[in-house]
Amino acid sequence: MAEYQMNTNQEPPKKKSQRFKYLIYIVVVLVATAISLVISLWGDNFNDAMTAFSQSDWRYVLLTFGVVALTYCIEALILVIFCRLYTRKYRFHQGLACALVGQFYSDVTPGSSGGQVMQVYTMKSQGILVSNGASITSLWVSAQHPLLREPPWPHPFTTNSTNLLPCVMFFS
Repeated sequence: MAEYQMNTNQEPPKKKSQRFKYLIYIVVVLVATAISLVISLWGDNFNDAMTAFSQSDWRYVLLTFGVVALTYCIEALILVIFCRLYTRKYRFHQGLACALVGQFYSDVTPGSSGGQVMQVYTMKSQGILVSNGASITSLWVSAQHPLLREPPWPHPFTTNSTNLLPCVMFFS
C-alpha cells in the first residue's frame, strides 16, 4: 500500500467482479430447484407431468413462466428499494439473488420458516449489516401483510342483510 501511495502513476488494485459470483449463485439456486422438482416428480408423476407439459399450448406456458419471472423481479425491485435505504451500492441483480434464495428456502423448510433468515444471511454476504437485513425483511413482510388480510367489509353476495350494512356505508 505504501508503494501505491508513493507512486501516483500506478492504478489502485481492482476488486474482483461480483457479477460473476452472483450469476453463479443464481444458477446454483435454479439448478437446485430443478433437481428438487425432478426428484419430487420422479416415477409415474414425472411422466404424467411431462405428457401434460408437452400437450399444453406453448403460449400459455410462456405466459406462466413470464408471470412467475415478473413476480420475482417485482420482489427484487422492492428489496432493492428497501436496501437502498441503508446503502446506495445495492443493485438489482443482488435483490434478484436475495429474492430467489428467500423463495427457495421458504419452499424447502417446514412451515416456510427459512426464507427470511436466509435472505438476511444473503444480505450479510452482500455487505448489509444483519440488523439492517432483519429490518428490511420485516419491512417487506409488513408491506405484504395488508395485501393478505381479509377486507373489512363482507362479501357482497352474502344472504344476511345485516352484513351488507357496513358495505353500503363504506361505498356511499
